[in-house]
Amino acid sequence: LLLVMAGLLAQSLFNVLRADVGLRVDSVLAFSIAPEGNGYTGERSRALFERIEEDLRTLPGVDSVGSSTMRLLANNEWNAGVEIEGVERDPDVPTEAQLNFVGADFFATLELPLRAGRAFTDADTLGRPDVAIVNQRFVELYAAGAQMLGKRVGLFESGPVIEVVGVVQNAKYDDVKGAIRPQIFRPRRQTTNLGTMTFYVRGPGDQAALSASIRALVARLDPQLPVDGLHDMSAQIRENVFLDRFTGLLASGMAVLATLLAALGLYGVLSYTLAQRTGELGLLMPALARLTTAG
Repeated sequence: LLLVMAGLLAQSLFNVLRADVGLRVDSVLAFSIAPEGNGYTGERSRALFERIEEDLRTLPGVDSVGSSTMRLLANNEWNAGVEIEGVERDPDVPTEAQLNFVGADFFATLELPLRAGRAFTDADTLGRPDVAIVNQRFVELYAAGAQMLGKRVGLFESGPVIEVVGVVQNAKYDDVKGAIRPQIFRPRRQTTNLGTMTFYVRGPGDQAALSASIRALVARLDPQLPVDGLHDMSAQIRENVFLDRFTGLLASGMAVLATLLAALGLYGVLSYTLAQRTGELGLLMPALARLTTAG
């Protein structure tokens, strides 16, 4: 029974690890920076993020660099209440979406394709019209599949002030196993609330060498600034399903132990049975010998 259960758990874990998260995570390194913990002001933090993103693009072997305020598939999220222009809101049904402020190349780096509209650009900054990109699930739930481009959305009950300029493919946000939820993305250059930033660096070359280059780059800008959680996104997925992996390993270990105990028990029973019949077999041996000789 334990062997069967362990096999089923292993198969489930294998399926989870192979689950389509909507992002292409191979050859992507991720790390986070939180300069405000080192005494940076908001303005200095934003300048530092710009510099890091620019310098990362110059590293050998780097194809593209993206960024976001919320680290993907890390079991954390930021939800915002939304109001959509032209869509009546049921007061008994909460209307909210997972919010993330991202860099201009976020979608390109993680190969998250747009289904309609445009991506963010470096021109989407403070002082320019506020824009947003939503995922397909957002359109399905809150616009009933209708045209979403050009609609204006309000966040945190602030009124419909943000124009939707794009619709992006569904992808997992915080949990590998969780269902796809409505998501809304804003350009990170259109906010001043940037305490922490996660960078995604796509490079198909030597990941260890690229990791060393990233640490050296950040150290050149500020030797006191820690680089948090630098590893590839595939490892991020494995970390996200740590409990499932632990349960699978525990069940497998118990199954192996049960098999060994069963084997020892079977050996003991057979050995005891043979010992009980040793005298009987001794009496039968001469008769068997004579029969063999006669044959």
